[in-house]
Amino acid sequence: MAGFITGLILGTATGILLVYLFFRLFFFRIFFLEDKSPFSFIDTCDALRVEAERNNWKVPMVHDLQETMLKWGKKISQIRI
Repeated sequence: MAGFITGLILGTATGILLVYLFFRLFFFRIFFLEDKSPFSFIDTCDALRVEAERNNWKVPMVHDLQETMLKWGKKISQIRI
């Protein structure tokens, strides 16, 4: 019985570690690609919006988080969602 419990604990810990390593090493590289744009920040945002609309996607609103955070006294990099 003690061997079963030890195996269960080690198996669970190994599984958790493997899942953590998978997400840490692969998940963010696969789903969150980051490339430097040859355009300025504003031009890149505009080009993305134009390209989305050209492909019949909807861009109902763009939130300027830098402007919002400045209202609350926080200085951050340029971010638009």
